[in-house]
Amino acid sequence: MMNIRRSATQRGYSLTELLVVVTIIGFLSLFTVPGFINMYRARKLKVSLTKVANDLRGARQRAVTNSSTVRVAYAENRREYYILESTNEGTSWTVLGANPRSIEETVYFESDSSASKFTDTVDDGTLGELPDVVFLRTGVARVPGGLGKFAIKSSHDNIGKNTYTISVRTTGMVLSE
Repeated sequence: MMNIRRSATQRGYSLTELLVVVTIIGFLSLFTVPGFINMYRARKLKVSLTKVANDLRGARQRAVTNSSTVRVAYAENRREYYILESTNEGTSWTVLGANPRSIEETVYFESDSSASKFTDTVDDGTLGELPDVVFLRTGVARVPGGLGKFAIKSSHDNIGKNTYTISVRTTGMVLSE
Protein backbone atom coordinates (compact mmCIF):
# COMPACT_ATOMS: atom_id res chain seq x y z
CA MET A 1 0.00 0.00 0.00
CA MET A 2 1.32 3.33 -1.00
CA ASN A 3 1.27 6.17 1.50
CA ILE A 4 1.49 9.66 0.02
CA ARG A 5 2.70 12.35 2.36
CA ARG A 6 2.52 16.04 1.72
CA SER A 7 4.86 18.61 3.01
CA ALA A 8 3.68 21.44 5.29
CA THR A 9 3.39 23.79 2.33
CA GLN A 10 1.09 21.41 0.42
CA ARG A 11 -1.64 20.88 3.05
CA GLY A 12 -5.19 22.29 2.62
CA TYR A 13 -7.07 23.62 -0.37
CA SER A 14 -5.99 26.22 -2.85
CA LEU A 15 -7.81 29.51 -3.25
CA THR A 16 -9.00 28.41 -6.67
CA GLU A 17 -10.56 25.23 -5.27
CA LEU A 18 -12.37 27.21 -2.55
CA LEU A 19 -13.68 29.74 -5.08
CA VAL A 20 -15.01 26.95 -7.30
CA VAL A 21 -16.86 25.35 -4.35
CA VAL A 22 -18.31 28.71 -3.22
CA THR A 23 -19.43 29.44 -6.80
CA ILE A 24 -21.16 26.06 -7.08
CA ILE A 25 -22.96 26.60 -3.76
CA GLY A 26 -23.98 30.09 -4.90
CA PHE A 27 -25.48 28.78 -8.14
CA LEU A 28 -27.33 25.98 -6.36
CA SER A 29 -28.83 28.37 -3.80
CA LEU A 30 -29.78 30.78 -6.59
CA PHE A 31 -32.18 28.17 -7.95
CA THR A 32 -33.31 26.36 -4.80
CA VAL A 33 -33.98 29.16 -2.29
CA PRO A 34 -36.80 30.83 -4.32
CA GLY A 35 -38.45 27.43 -4.67
CA PHE A 36 -38.39 26.90 -0.93
CA ILE A 37 -39.77 30.39 -0.32
CA ASN A 38 -42.66 29.77 -2.73
CA MET A 39 -43.32 26.39 -1.12
CA TYR A 40 -43.42 28.07 2.32
CA ARG A 41 -45.87 30.74 1.09
CA ALA A 42 -48.12 28.14 -0.52
CA ARG A 43 -48.13 26.14 2.72
CA LYS A 44 -49.04 29.25 4.75
CA LEU A 45 -51.99 29.83 2.41
CA LYS A 46 -53.23 26.26 2.83
CA VAL A 47 -52.88 26.49 6.61
CA SER A 48 -55.02 29.66 6.56
CA LEU A 49 -57.62 27.90 4.41
CA THR A 50 -57.76 24.96 6.80
CA LYS A 51 -58.02 27.22 9.84
CA VAL A 52 -60.94 29.23 8.44
CA ALA A 53 -62.78 26.14 7.18
CA ASN A 54 -62.32 24.39 10.54
CA ASP A 55 -63.57 27.45 12.43
CA LEU A 56 -66.67 27.55 10.22
CA ARG A 57 -67.32 23.85 10.78
CA GLY A 58 -66.69 24.32 14.51
CA ALA A 59 -69.16 27.21 14.62
CA ARG A 60 -71.83 25.03 13.02
CA GLN A 61 -71.08 22.19 15.44
CA ARG A 62 -71.30 24.59 18.42
CA ALA A 63 -74.66 25.91 17.21
CA VAL A 64 -76.08 22.38 17.01
CA THR A 65 -74.47 21.11 20.23
CA ASN A 66 -75.45 24.11 22.39
CA SER A 67 -78.77 24.72 20.62
CA SER A 68 -77.72 28.30 19.98
CA THR A 69 -76.99 30.68 17.10
CA VAL A 70 -73.35 31.17 16.13
CA ARG A 71 -72.14 34.00 13.95
CA VAL A 72 -68.83 34.17 12.07
CA ALA A 73 -68.15 37.72 10.84
CA TYR A 74 -65.25 38.64 8.57
CA ALA A 75 -63.46 41.95 8.36
CA GLU A 76 -63.46 42.19 4.58
CA ASN A 77 -60.10 42.52 2.83
CA ARG A 78 -58.30 42.18 6.14
CA ARG A 79 -56.81 39.27 8.04
CA GLU A 80 -59.24 38.86 10.90
CA TYR A 81 -62.65 37.51 11.79
CA TYR A 82 -64.92 37.20 14.81
CA ILE A 83 -66.94 34.31 16.26
CA LEU A 84 -69.96 35.15 18.41
CA GLU A 85 -72.74 33.10 20.01
CA SER A 86 -76.32 33.98 20.92
CA THR A 87 -78.55 31.88 23.14
CA ASN A 88 -81.55 34.18 22.63
CA GLU A 89 -82.12 34.01 18.87
CA GLY A 90 -79.68 36.81 18.05
CA THR A 91 -80.92 39.48 20.45
CA SER A 92 -77.52 39.69 22.13
CA TRP A 93 -74.16 38.21 21.17
CA THR A 94 -71.33 36.82 23.29
CA VAL A 95 -67.77 36.76 21.99
CA LEU A 96 -66.30 33.25 21.82
CA GLY A 97 -62.62 32.94 22.64
CA ALA A 98 -60.01 35.39 21.49
CA ASN A 99 -61.43 37.86 18.98
CA PRO A 100 -60.59 39.00 16.44
CA ARG A 101 -58.99 35.82 15.17
CA SER A 102 -56.16 36.37 12.76
CA ILE A 103 -54.85 34.44 9.79
CA GLU A 104 -51.76 34.90 7.69
CA GLU A 105 -53.60 35.63 4.47
CA THR A 106 -56.39 37.98 3.39
CA VAL A 107 -60.05 36.87 3.53
CA TYR A 108 -62.47 38.53 1.17
CA PHE A 109 -65.98 37.75 0.02
CA GLU A 110 -66.80 37.02 -3.58
CA SER A 111 -69.97 38.33 -5.17
CA ASP A 112 -72.73 35.75 -5.27
CA SER A 113 -74.54 35.28 -8.57
CA SER A 114 -77.86 36.14 -6.90
CA ALA A 115 -76.58 39.00 -4.74
CA SER A 116 -74.44 41.97 -5.64
CA LYS A 117 -72.31 41.64 -2.52
CA PHE A 118 -71.97 39.31 0.44
CA THR A 119 -73.24 41.64 3.16
CA ASP A 120 -74.09 41.60 6.84
CA THR A 121 -76.96 39.20 7.58
CA VAL A 122 -77.32 40.38 11.19
CA ASP A 123 -78.29 44.02 11.57
CA ASP A 124 -77.64 44.37 15.28
CA GLY A 125 -74.86 46.93 15.23
CA THR A 126 -72.51 44.60 17.15
CA LEU A 127 -69.89 44.49 14.44
CA GLY A 128 -71.21 47.18 12.13
CA GLU A 129 -71.61 45.95 8.60
CA LEU A 130 -69.13 43.07 8.59
CA PRO A 131 -70.14 40.27 6.21
CA ASP A 132 -71.12 37.19 8.14
CA VAL A 133 -72.36 33.63 8.17
CA VAL A 134 -74.90 32.67 10.84
CA PHE A 135 -75.42 29.04 11.88
CA LEU A 136 -78.77 28.30 13.49
CA ARG A 137 -79.42 25.68 16.17
CA THR A 138 -80.60 23.23 13.50
CA GLY A 139 -77.25 23.44 11.71
CA VAL A 140 -78.51 25.37 8.70
CA ALA A 141 -76.74 28.55 7.69
CA ARG A 142 -78.10 31.97 6.94
CA VAL A 143 -76.10 33.33 4.02
CA PRO A 144 -77.13 35.93 1.41
CA GLY A 145 -78.01 34.52 -1.98
CA GLY A 146 -78.15 30.94 -0.72
CA LEU A 147 -74.44 30.35 -1.17
CA GLY A 148 -71.78 32.31 0.68
CA LYS A 149 -68.53 32.18 -1.24
CA PHE A 150 -65.42 33.83 0.01
CA ALA A 151 -61.76 33.53 -0.76
CA ILE A 152 -58.49 33.16 1.08
CA LYS A 153 -55.89 34.99 -1.00
CA SER A 154 -52.15 35.25 -0.68
CA SER A 155 -50.51 38.61 -1.22
CA HIS A 156 -47.81 36.83 -3.24
CA ASP A 157 -48.58 36.26 -6.91
CA ASN A 158 -45.58 34.07 -7.68
CA ILE A 159 -46.92 30.91 -6.03
CA GLY A 160 -48.77 28.29 -8.06
CA LYS A 161 -52.29 28.87 -6.75
CA ASN A 162 -52.68 32.03 -4.70
CA THR A 163 -56.45 31.94 -4.04
CA TYR A 164 -58.67 29.25 -2.51
CA THR A 165 -62.45 29.39 -2.12
CA ILE A 166 -64.68 28.36 0.78
CA SER A 167 -68.41 27.98 0.19
CA VAL A 168 -71.06 27.85 2.89
CA ARG A 169 -74.42 26.52 1.75
CA THR A 170 -77.77 27.15 3.40
CA THR A 171 -77.76 23.53 4.53
CA GLY A 172 -74.74 24.41 6.68
CA MET A 173 -72.29 22.46 4.57
CA VAL A 174 -68.82 24.03 4.41
CA LEU A 175 -66.82 23.23 1.27
CA SER A 176 -63.23 24.27 0.72
CA GLU A 177 -61.47 24.08 -2.63
